[in-house]
Amino acid sequence: MGIIRTARNKKNIIVDNWHYIGGAGEPAFGAGWSNLAGYSVMGFKKLPFDNAIQIRANVVSNGASATICTLPVGYRPRADVDLPVLFNAAGTYTARFITISTAGVVAVPVAGAATYIIFYSVFYTD
Repeated sequence: MGIIRTARNKKNIIVDNWHYIGGAGEPAFGAGWSNLAGYSVMGFKKLPFDNAIQIRANVVSNGASATICTLPVGYRPRADVDLPVLFNAAGTYTARFITISTAGVVAVPVAGAATYIIFYSVFYTD
């Protein structure tokens, strides 16, 4: 975390650093999931306003599990959230949704071998 002192209202704003899935001390990927080579890594962070969480991913699956990862306490929505994603299976792109549950589980309803998903979104913790 870092702190930014705003010029306008002289308040300190706590700024969270990116947390990268699979990194040391960070949440692990679900079985069969990993970062898509050559793209930005999956991560999340708290934004300094409105209890917002930014999450981004370019991930690939071998079909072993629908669960991409589990977010830690403090980064979970108060109600299940569906976020739009770009989904690619066998070279065909479609718009789909992933769900982030109140337990922090980030999951896709359908995953198969060589499936990859791209998303950049914001959701709220309360």
